[in-house]
Amino acid sequence: MRRHYPIFTEYASLIIFLCGVAFSTNGASTTPAKTLIDYFQPAPIYNHLSSDVWGAAGVIPRDVSNGLEDSTMKQWQYWDGKIIKGPDGKYHMFASRWSQSKGMSGWGGSVAVHAVSDNPTGPYVDKGPCYPDNEGGKGHNVTAAALPDGRFAIIVSDTRPGDVFLSDSLSGPWAYQGSIQIDPNGFDSSGTRTNLSLCIRPDGSYLMATRFGAMMLSTTGIMGPYKVQGPRVYQNITGLNNGDREDPCLWYSGGMYHLVVNWWNDRKAYHFTSPNGLTNWTNAGLAYDPTTNFVRYTDGTVNHWYKMERLGVLVENGHPTHFTLAVIDVDKSLDLGNDNHGTKVIVVPFDGAGFDGGTPNLTEESFSGNTRAIYLTAKGHDLAIKKTFLVPASIAGGVDRVSISLYDLKGRLVDCLYNGPLVGSAIDVSTNLNQSKVSSAVYCVTLRCGTVTLSDRITIQ
Repeated sequence: MRRHYPIFTEYASLIIFLCGVAFSTNGASTTPAKTLIDYFQPAPIYNHLSSDVWGAAGVIPRDVSNGLEDSTMKQWQYWDGKIIKGPDGKYHMFASRWSQSKGMSGWGGSVAVHAVSDNPTGPYVDKGPCYPDNEGGKGHNVTAAALPDGRFAIIVSDTRPGDVFLSDSLSGPWAYQGSIQIDPNGFDSSGTRTNLSLCIRPDGSYLMATRFGAMMLSTTGIMGPYKVQGPRVYQNITGLNNGDREDPCLWYSGGMYHLVVNWWNDRKAYHFTSPNGLTNWTNAGLAYDPTTNFVRYTDGTVNHWYKMERLGVLVENGHPTHFTLAVIDVDKSLDLGNDNHGTKVIVVPFDGAGFDGGTPNLTEESFSGNTRAIYLTAKGHDLAIKKTFLVPASIAGGVDRVSISLYDLKGRLVDCLYNGPLVGSAIDVSTNLNQSKVSSAVYCVTLRCGTVTLSDRITIQ
């Protein structure tokens, strides 16, 4: 007989059914834990895969409509790449470009450009320099952000010392604000104006990651001062050269802060996590590796770019959905200009809901004696949500309580729906949504089971 645990609040009802399937405790699963690279998805093919195109053998055939590319390699090299979905429903990419005749060595003369697409993976149409009247549009290590007040920002580092441009529109015009202010706060502040990556925290403060792993926080707006929070995050990683790290990519999703860092000489990147973005960063394993088959198309074709750098993330509805990567088909020293080699920005789809815990490691088809499934069905006004959470038996076996909470897309707690026992093979939890807290919107529903946190987004109408 099922046990019932009613929770009574006011207004619209939401009913959640949690059902456990039987599992064995004869041993833990031998399936390796997933890392970030396992969540990259195949890219759609918009036109066709082209073989008559520039590049080394490993990147042919490819879809020249993916990302931002000069398919003739007669005019531009492209680098960087950060996508923002605009109020117009289009996807706006901010990148850098320079003359292809200079080869890779021409990057120091790059300018910041704006490109637009109807789809997140492309094709992106180059609309030209973002701020041509300021130092000729000079910009490299270009990134961008949507600000809490509705404005947009472009941030440029390396060739400029953390310079910021603001606009009311993603199409500009862009007004120069100056360089960010930095407070060392007693810590090493070298390299804090290079390879900057910005994450706006749920509380509205600004968190910046820098090339060598300093985390800097501003509570007074995008210009700072940014106070260095402590020792560098990614130091003394076994087997890796600390001097080779660069290109951090910082974001918040699934209740955690995430940081991906490229070790350029090893041509690999690693993923780090933190519960608050300031301290307790943990190495979560491999993020990407160009020698693997993670860049692929829906027909199974694989591309192997020689170097993949400057990772950028697109977060929609609380989850990362796509990543941009600046790529080159050969070693940088071999791209001499006016040849058959070059650079572009690619866009790789990503299973962000699975990565953030919505579908951890397993699928329905992979049920075995070492897994436990928790089925979630939510019903309310015009609402019918079904979700399967899969938990390793080694964790669920010792858990007798679970909690279910609702968060907004900035990670702020909206309401706790249930916090109680997980008894037997099935329980029903009935609760009412408090409409003084919850309205028609998209939320993240989070289930905590022992040391595992599983979440996915739901729409309440």
